[in-house]
Amino acid sequence: MTDKDLSTALASRICHDLVSPIGAIANGIDLIQTIGNGNIEDELRMISQSAERASRVLQYYRIAFGAAADGSEIARAALAERADALITVKRVSLIWDDPSGPTVLRAHARLLLLMLLCAQGLVGMRGNIRVMMPPAHSLPMAVSVDGDGVFAEETMLNLLTGNTGDTDLQPQHVEFASLRAGAEAMGLTLSVNRDIHGTRMMIDDAR
Repeated sequence: MTDKDLSTALASRICHDLVSPIGAIANGIDLIQTIGNGNIEDELRMISQSAERASRVLQYYRIAFGAAADGSEIARAALAERADALITVKRVSLIWDDPSGPTVLRAHARLLLLMLLCAQGLVGMRGNIRVMMPPAHSLPMAVSVDGDGVFAEETMLNLLTGNTGDTDLQPQHVEFASLRAGAEAMGLTLSVNRDIHGTRMMIDDAR
């Protein structure tokens, strides 16, 4: 997998995820124009919800896929707020060990949000996603996925472990490749453990 492959898949993924909320905004405006001066409360509500969803996705992607200035930090509460934007399935719960703890290096936050994107892809329609971070401003940090709805395609796991061979990267799996590449670029270790209870991803200092 080349850098060009990753960039192309990333662009496709971002466009795919934003098409739905932005398309809903456009549809709402079309409805308002069609109705004229009638009751447009439902249409305005749809536009507001879709605009908020698009904004939250962009804020999340700005951290997860964007550049991180050296030494810059972000509050855990802000990260927890971004993470909540991910959960759109009622049977999936996001459990954060301590969202009020100390700040997190933005470079570490980027990897954490990528792990959460991976967890979302692994959990399916039902289960729990748990975020574990140390109380101090340090590593390791981990995200685990468990529950009856947990599944994992071999493609996803291969991207996390680097065992991809000649497999083409699909846009829906771009976060898995980005997580591994991001950890390697920072000289950190990404470990992945899978058992009958689920999957656990951990980022730690290289050993």
